[in-house]
Amino acid sequence: MATVQTAFSTVLPSTTTNCSAWSKYKKPTHDGWEIGCLLTTVCANVVRFYDVCSPSDSSSSPSDSPDLSTSKLVLRSEHALSGNIVSIHPLNPISSASADVSSDVSLLVAFSGRENQVSLVTLDSTTGSLNGTSVASFYQTLRDTSMGMESCFDNELIVDVNESNTCFVACLGGGCSIVACNIALQNKKYRVDKNSFTVDLKQLATRWVEEEKQKELDANGRGKIDAEKKRVGNKGKSILSTGFGDIVGVKFLAGYLEPTIAILHHPKGRTWQGQAGERRCPMSVTVVTLGVEQKRSVVVWRNSVLPNDTQYIIPVPQTVGAVIAVAVNSVHYLSPGGVITASLATNGYAHDALAGPELWPTKFMKHPAYSGSKTSSISNSPLATNPRPLQKLKARLDGSHLAFVDGFCAICVLRSGDVYSLQVHDQGRILSMSPTAFKTPPPSLIEILPIARNLNVTNHSINKTLEQYQPESTKATPDVNLSSVGLMFVGSKLGDSSLVVYGQTLIDLDAQKAKRKREGNDLPSSSSSSNPNNNSNSTPPLLLSPEEDNLLASLTSPTLHKELLKEEESLYSDAKPSTTTTQFAPPPPPLAPDSSSAFASAIRPTIDSFFTYKFQINDSLIQTGPLGKSVLGPTVNSASVWKGKLASERIFCSGYGREGGLSILSTPGSSSSTSILADIDVSNVDDVYTLPSSSLLLLSRRDKGFLLLQSSSCKDSDSPLSLSETDTSTLFSGALPFSAADDVLLTATDANLTATKNYAFLAVKISKTDKTSIFAFSVDSKSKKLKLEATQALPQTPKQLSLTPDPHHHCLGVAALFDDGTVTAYKVEAKKSKVTFSALKLPSVTTTTTTTTTAINLFLQNDTLFEESSSDGGTTATTTSSSAPNATIDDDDLDHIYRQSTDNAESDNLMDPSNVAAYSLSRNNTSATVTELNFFIAGANIGYSEMRSLYVIVRTSLNDVFLYAGRKKPGKDVVFAKCNFSTVIRPVNDAKIHASLNCAPFERPKFKPFKNISGHSGLFAALARPFWVLNERGGANVLPQKIRFADHACAYPIASFAECSFLSSPSSLSSCFITLNERVGGSQRFSIINGLDEVLTGCGFVSTGGVHVQKIPLNVTVRDIEYLDHSASTNERPLYALLVEVEEEVDMSGHDDDGFTDLERYEHRKDKNFRRMEDVIDSDLRGHEDEFQDWADTIQRTDYLEINMDLGRCPNQTETKHEIWLVEAKNWSVLNKISMNKDEYCTTIKFLHLTEDETEQERAERYAQGDYAPLTRTFLAVGTSQVDSDGDETPAIGRILLYNVVETKTKKDKEEKGEKEENVEEDKGLEDNIAASTVHLSLAHEKESRLGPVSAMNSLDCGSNIYLIVGAGSQVSLEAWKDDTLTQVGFYHAMQHVISIEVIRSYIVLIDAYEGIRFLIWKDGDKTLNLIARDYSLLPVFSAGMLTLGNGLAFVSHDERENFRVLQYAPNDTESDGGARLIVKADFHMGCSAIQFSSHYCVPPSIAYSANTTISFASMKGTPLEAQAREMEETFGLCFGTTDGGFSCVVPLPTIIFTRLQALQNIMSNALSSPAACSARGWRNYRRYHMLVNEPVKKKVLDSDLLLRFMNLEQGVQEELCAAGGTTVDVIKDHLLLLSSYCAGAV
Repeated sequence: MATVQTAFSTVLPSTTTNCSAWSKYKKPTHDGWEIGCLLTTVCANVVRFYDVCSPSDSSSSPSDSPDLSTSKLVLRSEHALSGNIVSIHPLNPISSASADVSSDVSLLVAFSGRENQVSLVTLDSTTGSLNGTSVASFYQTLRDTSMGMESCFDNELIVDVNESNTCFVACLGGGCSIVACNIALQNKKYRVDKNSFTVDLKQLATRWVEEEKQKELDANGRGKIDAEKKRVGNKGKSILSTGFGDIVGVKFLAGYLEPTIAILHHPKGRTWQGQAGERRCPMSVTVVTLGVEQKRSVVVWRNSVLPNDTQYIIPVPQTVGAVIAVAVNSVHYLSPGGVITASLATNGYAHDALAGPELWPTKFMKHPAYSGSKTSSISNSPLATNPRPLQKLKARLDGSHLAFVDGFCAICVLRSGDVYSLQVHDQGRILSMSPTAFKTPPPSLIEILPIARNLNVTNHSINKTLEQYQPESTKATPDVNLSSVGLMFVGSKLGDSSLVVYGQTLIDLDAQKAKRKREGNDLPSSSSSSNPNNNSNSTPPLLLSPEEDNLLASLTSPTLHKELLKEEESLYSDAKPSTTTTQFAPPPPPLAPDSSSAFASAIRPTIDSFFTYKFQINDSLIQTGPLGKSVLGPTVNSASVWKGKLASERIFCSGYGREGGLSILSTPGSSSSTSILADIDVSNVDDVYTLPSSSLLLLSRRDKGFLLLQSSSCKDSDSPLSLSETDTSTLFSGALPFSAADDVLLTATDANLTATKNYAFLAVKISKTDKTSIFAFSVDSKSKKLKLEATQALPQTPKQLSLTPDPHHHCLGVAALFDDGTVTAYKVEAKKSKVTFSALKLPSVTTTTTTTTTAINLFLQNDTLFEESSSDGGTTATTTSSSAPNATIDDDDLDHIYRQSTDNAESDNLMDPSNVAAYSLSRNNTSATVTELNFFIAGANIGYSEMRSLYVIVRTSLNDVFLYAGRKKPGKDVVFAKCNFSTVIRPVNDAKIHASLNCAPFERPKFKPFKNISGHSGLFAALARPFWVLNERGGANVLPQKIRFADHACAYPIASFAECSFLSSPSSLSSCFITLNERVGGSQRFSIINGLDEVLTGCGFVSTGGVHVQKIPLNVTVRDIEYLDHSASTNERPLYALLVEVEEEVDMSGHDDDGFTDLERYEHRKDKNFRRMEDVIDSDLRGHEDEFQDWADTIQRTDYLEINMDLGRCPNQTETKHEIWLVEAKNWSVLNKISMNKDEYCTTIKFLHLTEDETEQERAERYAQGDYAPLTRTFLAVGTSQVDSDGDETPAIGRILLYNVVETKTKKDKEEKGEKEENVEEDKGLEDNIAASTVHLSLAHEKESRLGPVSAMNSLDCGSNIYLIVGAGSQVSLEAWKDDTLTQVGFYHAMQHVISIEVIRSYIVLIDAYEGIRFLIWKDGDKTLNLIARDYSLLPVFSAGMLTLGNGLAFVSHDERENFRVLQYAPNDTESDGGARLIVKADFHMGCSAIQFSSHYCVPPSIAYSANTTISFASMKGTPLEAQAREMEETFGLCFGTTDGGFSCVVPLPTIIFTRLQALQNIMSNALSSPAACSARGWRNYRRYHMLVNEPVKKKVLDSDLLLRFMNLEQGVQEELCAAGGTTVDVIKDHLLLLSSYCAGAV
């Protein structure tokens, strides 16, 4: 078996958001600089920078702040770094008070994994480049402190930066060590000091560790401690090695002179899930001051009584040393001295996470709010409920995220997306929490940008922004005061991220009470609390939404207040009704002598004001969320026989919960939603032109003149499109000025050049015998004929021409480049009702022996994108002129750019629409010259101008393409920076094809800009690899175009392209486009396509990886998807089966009241305490043996689940149920739903064929008719797992369900066909509301599995028989369909748990979750399943797949450390132990996690752009590429989605190609710099497990992301790299073309 070499490639970068940060920077404008807001987001290794932009208001000055209500995120740059990023920290954040703001953005980037380093990078705001300045590596420190076990802790890295940006700390390995480093500012550049300080955690913890040991010894005695050590064993030794235990979070505290950090940690080890009732070990916060230069550290204070479920800590801004600790069921305020002055219970379970009362010393907890109470017994109560008049809470804070708006207000977003307002009252003595009427997607982070406080903006701009939130009726309301406004970014890992504008409003309850008193509706008075808002400069109030109005009314109504008083009286049974107003109700007597009585006496304080918020989503970043299993989408215009080999869209299960659904990855031409209006077969056509005013299409034919097609005007969207051929002589009024022997270039526009002529048409005749001439025509409004208006002759035949229409300014332009390097340009415009040619004088280009002008382009700006205010200056300017604006391209490839403005222009601004600019380009390298370039604008036509950008695209004689983006510099200058264009465009390296590229004497332009296709402008490149250049959020995206019936031997598969507006319906705002395709056999097809709606509309985005992503929201979690290859599933209506998980939030308010009276509750607790005492005595008599500890677990679990009504309510619970959906892909409507039983979960679904039983006579009759295929029956197989209500205590069993796909006829269908109505028996799984569906699922068979849950299924085709393979628990069984039932015919016993089964012919690959891959073979003759080989490394495997290349077969396994390994069956290898062991041939670190691998065809480069690879494969037969076609037809790669929302491929490569590219990769990894000082080769090294630390690393996997950077390098650098590897540039580019083509077959 041949060795399979592999390569890894990222097709879609990660799209979710793991962390983000706001920062400020100086943004270039037309007047110089302004302060801008930059949002940085990170997912996996991808960093994106977004600028907050909004439309400019002409009435406001440039210094005013942007309009928050319309702010959007504009992508400035995107970078893929070599490492897994865990956090980012801007060194010029929004909160910084420094007035000196730099134009560059400095970031501290933390990398986990083997890198374990912190890199300081700088973003150039002008060019968008990211450069690393310094780095601090902690890998050796982690290795030393973890005693050589760094592989167990290298993913746990916590980094934070202090407020003054002078120091940062890194917590390594979750508590192995803490390292501090200084940050120096030198010459306005940040650098990391190399001298780091490692904090001695053991020394800091020595004092309290000894105290706790002595306290535990004194309290419990030596016997119980020994018993505890015996039970726990050695589990606690490593935890207590530093004294800090597990460190959960590290944060810097503000206000200290020296860097001071707060450490949240578990001193005695983390309390894991299921142990909360047994181990209530409290958590601690320790504050340490660091002296980095002196290398000293001192403990300032420590609090060790926080709940054991504390999630994170957040420093309180504007308060020195104060900290907020957020637990699952409570929130705690720690004063600067470490005392808990306020604790808020968020639900009734809050007391369960606390330790016993003996651990509540006064020095750790103090509640001044209760100091005036007469009940001194509760003065140290650790928890308080939500203060009046707010309702008691029932919120869970696990998975929540909190961010402060100011020093006393914060916004908290729960895991479910509910938004709460947290407020600190009375200087930290009281905490309150109130819900808002806003809900976000499930968050992974929130970042707040308070505009009103931290940006230096005028009050005028703030008030103007808030006017839209505030109605006139509320402007004078005294009890509602607006405090601040700002932006909030809510990032999500599970779905879309949102940019939200918020308004903070103060609700003054005293003012409302006084108002109601004047109106005669008095409220009971309150005597406590203070107003936390001390800001006297209050602005007008904020309008509340209807939901918030209802909420506010419910919170402040007198009825609610009376109900709260009754509630207090009912709880405190001994309290007598009082007519006087008191602050607190009397406490109840203790019910039992247990710890819970302390909580029953909590007192509710009262507040007289609180804050509420209004939110508005301004922008959403569409994100896929985690991508799971995938299938190919519906086929494109093909018969079912070709299914499986067509390049089609790929459908993924994506998202989770409310953000769940499907994501469709596609490219133009491969999507099933492509709308083709007409297809016409033509021949010998060179170019296509559109004449919009006449509704004509003009086709230029080789040596046959023109073909004129006339279209029937589309009156509505339903009218069919018809084209008819028309005589060309009817087009012109007069003689045709050019003949069929002439080459003609055309352009047209609907510009009103004159008052009577409403249309202009420009033609350039390139004659072989006569002079080249330019003709200007006009169109008569009545006859629709073209009339010659003006003629201009050129001095000689041009080398290159550029034609540009400008309907915005009613002119046209033409520029000609001649062989001697001179450039001539004309502007066609109407002067005094006459069309004339105005010559433009251009500066001459200096031509030397090394510099030759080779390309020309005329750019007429027809968009107000770069329009600025006019200024005085000369009419002629070059790039070296200091008195005029410049346009430079920042690259050595482009040497000279010239510009000439009009003679009468008042402005000499380059981007002013009134200017005409001609550009010429030169190359110093004579081996590759520039053959074509084009300036164009890309972006959405409707929206913000920041969403559109100016670009220049360049093509060389080697068919390499370079793309440059125009960026503003301060003033009026524009600089062009190279875009990341890592795409191989050149044709296949074939002699005939390369010879045909330059055979024509005059080459027509291949770059085709368009103005309005599906609402976007951009460019289409009709090159060897056709592609679109679009603009997504301000960034360039290259999208390949798939072609139907493409010819592999054609150099340019699309001969021409044209935008066609008159073929669109009047209601459409966009244009159609026309493509002229070269077909197999030499013919051509003329196609009219209705825009790019499949990639530019709907809920989706265009990624930088060259694919379009469309989201199908279903609001459920889709676990699996299967395409139904059934007769009911057609191309017009494809059907899919979905395995979905539906989440329902269940109200648990019924648990708030246990139904007991106080006396009954007292008797119940008394009886429980008596039984507890009996068990304690019995345990003491038996010596605390381990087997007698179950009673303690039972009692503690009962106590842990008790709800305390004085603190809060019972939080809502989420229940899940699994369903099978039958959906139609046309509009993704659900046709049928089948729900599983209670406590039953679907684990897998598979659509398969099983052989039917038949008699010998029936088989003979079928063979006689020529049907030799086995008789099969199709099923949708479903595997389930059943779990009892006791969960893990009951062994799991499963079921195998087989469903038939049944087509039913509705009554209407039968009446139309004249059939009699029949009674159709409804299946029990068919619901009533969908009983009229034409297709549904019917249960055919059910079989119970007692071996365990059914986790995997597949079908095994042995030729004569097709079996069902079922993986249940640790056993695999083969089931045959006999007598309408499943019968087991074979089995194999695995070791642990089978999670996936892959089949190829009669070979089976089992993927075990804990013991790797097993390679088996099925022998149908003796019905045995035998093991061939297995992987003996015993590593856990998440997913696996198979690669094939010719006769080579390899297995790819993916593990939990984000690696994949390539294994092969090599019985002749000495390492294989005679063939029993699978040999590891290569390993690689992906940096992401995959759920499932899917196979795809690896398409050869000659037909990589084909949308129908089957026909393209057939066309290669009988050609020199036939051998390549046969080999590639058996080549399969693997593609997979990642949990970070990315999409990647693993493809096989021939050995000779792999060897050359591997040599280039080794050279590039050493020669090229990394943006963040991370080693690309080191990041891709295999992350070994600690038990395999001595196992050698194989590597031998190509990193396509690194190799494709070769295409962006300069020609000289490319030649040097290739020379070092012993090859040439052409060979390397051909190999990269093959690699890109293999990956393109996945979508």
